[in-house]
Amino acid sequence: MIPDSRSQWITYTWLVAILLLAMFLRISTIDAQSLWIDEGFTWNLTQYSDMFAILRADVHPPLYFLLIDVWVDFAGTSVFAMRYFSLLPSLLSVAVVYRLAGEIAHQRKAFAVTVALVAAGLMAIAEAETFLAQEARSYTWHVLLACVSMWGFLRWCRGAKNTDLLLWMLSTIALVYTFYLGAFVGVVQGLYALLFLRQRQRIVAIGVLVVCALVLLPWLLLTGTEQVSNVSRGEVIRPADYGFWFNAFLHQYLTGQWALILALMLSGIGIFGSKAPRLHKTGILLLLWLGVPLLLTLALNQVTPTYQPRRVSQIVPAIVLLTAFGLSNIQGRAIRWLLVSVIIGYGIVSVDYTRYKQPWRVFVAETAPLITPDTPMLFEVGGDDYAPRYHYHEALPNSFDFLLDTESQPNAGANILFGLTTWRNLQPDIYTGNMPAIINDQDHWWLFYWSDDAGAIAWLTQFGFQQTARIAPSDEAGITADVSLLRYDRMPAEPLVIYENGLILRHAIVHDDLRVELFWSTSGGIETDYTVSAFLLDADGHVVAQQDSPIGWDADNVRSIGTWDIGEVIYDIKRMQLLPNQSLADKIYTVGITVYSFDGRSGTPILLPTQASATQFTVGELSFGEAGDDD
Repeated sequence: MIPDSRSQWITYTWLVAILLLAMFLRISTIDAQSLWIDEGFTWNLTQYSDMFAILRADVHPPLYFLLIDVWVDFAGTSVFAMRYFSLLPSLLSVAVVYRLAGEIAHQRKAFAVTVALVAAGLMAIAEAETFLAQEARSYTWHVLLACVSMWGFLRWCRGAKNTDLLLWMLSTIALVYTFYLGAFVGVVQGLYALLFLRQRQRIVAIGVLVVCALVLLPWLLLTGTEQVSNVSRGEVIRPADYGFWFNAFLHQYLTGQWALILALMLSGIGIFGSKAPRLHKTGILLLLWLGVPLLLTLALNQVTPTYQPRRVSQIVPAIVLLTAFGLSNIQGRAIRWLLVSVIIGYGIVSVDYTRYKQPWRVFVAETAPLITPDTPMLFEVGGDDYAPRYHYHEALPNSFDFLLDTESQPNAGANILFGLTTWRNLQPDIYTGNMPAIINDQDHWWLFYWSDDAGAIAWLTQFGFQQTARIAPSDEAGITADVSLLRYDRMPAEPLVIYENGLILRHAIVHDDLRVELFWSTSGGIETDYTVSAFLLDADGHVVAQQDSPIGWDADNVRSIGTWDIGEVIYDIKRMQLLPNQSLADKIYTVGITVYSFDGRSGTPILLPTQASATQFTVGELSFGEAGDDD
């Protein structure tokens, strides 16, 4: 083992350095991408008072979700906080792999602390682990529990101690309660027991695995056929796709160095030294750990689409350990450490395992300033609406999620969020019966839309709503799909004011945060583009706050008036800003607008009069402080 305290100190110093490397690789970009759909489901589940009502119809066991539900009560629901809960087990896996490699080396009667450190180092830079440690999902817990289960199993095989048996059994139960495909680790251990254990120990091993399977039965009986009927959204891999899939798999799990890693893994199955090379039972175990989960997942995929690269992540420790023992079999020390340096260096600087996540957070940051108080939002998103709902929930300070906040009532001025996709999937009959009345009860809606389902749009049209704005992501948002934020409004029968050239102000909404929503249309024939000035006047007629901008929701997305259709309503929001040395006192203020164009020669503004010959029109009042209370 380790001969003295100085060697032990050096070993633990290296191990700490490896853990710090793992931490750096996982945490440096943990918040770089937006939450995506599956992570949104995790957040969504932690907000329900009855989590099991959702899990019964899902395809996951409950342990991870129970744990993260407790975690977010303390750490919160920021992207960083929820993903950090996946980072922690990934770091622990590095430490457990160190112990697991030491146990395997001990059973090979060739223990060297360096092979355990190399295995830990390879686990630290394993790209699948780095990526999955940055997702609010159960996969790194799945890997950690697989490592602990295999460590406890091997220790028990060697020493038959009850403490190791208990560690093995409890970690295996936790594994299958975290991820169903974790049961493949038990299959690997069962095959190893049949091949290499003898008599009573073999019987005990099979008995422990049977007990672990039986412990899962209460949950399976509780969920009944609900989870079985919820088809998994995996990849369908047809025989013609095997070549493409295999190439992608090699790069995801063995990286761009796959040929070198594959050669080292094959070497790691056996023992090479002064004597003739020979296979070792622990090498067979690692080979089974790599092959059985992958092959069984692919076989199951022929029945139902089960395979996703992240779902076989339990094979990462087997790859790491086979590679580490393959390196230890290289006789030349200089060559061995050169290869270690190359592999770890490549793992630090490369990115072979990745997944594109729609940058909802950027789009939400662009559009959240448009969402005024009391304006509800509908979400119709193909697949699930969790992720965009989450980002708007975080961005809007007074948001109220209709599906989640069932035990409370929205505050005054709350933005109520309706997840149409989720509600329809969970309660189709209640959704169909209640949603039309909810839509008809409001006059203004935002619709976050990325779907083939046009049911909500049909209801909006049926109840007299008009689409007044369509906001697409900017180039900076980087969203590749045809995503839109749509505005729907139902206009009063009579307009507020008509200008002498046929420009019509159909409606106006004034908000306490100094935003003014204006709704325009035209009777046609207008070619001049106009600027609108929205301003706040005190009792003495002094301008306190103001914003001037072209007609439209934003200066970068304004449509020329000449392109408007007759009867089309155009949404326009103005964000009045306090002028220098101005503040809002306990007074009542008037909100007004003027419309003007610019003289083509002099550049001076030309005010547009109304049909009543007025150049200024009052759209509402605002009151603050005691003046507001008196009202």
